[in-house]
Amino acid sequence: MTPELTVSRPTLWQEPWLVLGDSITKGITYDPVKNRYHQLKNSFVEKIKSDLNLSVLNLSVFGATIKKVSNNCNDMGTN
Repeated sequence: MTPELTVSRPTLWQEPWLVLGDSITKGITYDPVKNRYHQLKNSFVEKIKSDLNLSVLNLSVFGATIKKVSNNCNDMGTN
C-alpha cells in the first residue's frame, strides 16, 4: 500500500523556487523565419513567477539531457 503524499503548504511556498531543466523550461524555441533559436519572454516559468508572484531561480540549460547530467555527475564523483 502506497502512503498518501502530503505537502506542507508553508514549505511549498518557500522562495525562491528552483527550476532545473532543459530548453523547454528555459523557454527556448526555434524561429523558422529567422532560422535560429531564441528565448521566450513569456515562458511558463516566467508565467508562474508573475501569476503567483514568486521568486524563481531558473537554472535550466539549453541542451541539457539526462545523459549529459549523469556524465557531469560522474565526472564530479557523485552518483
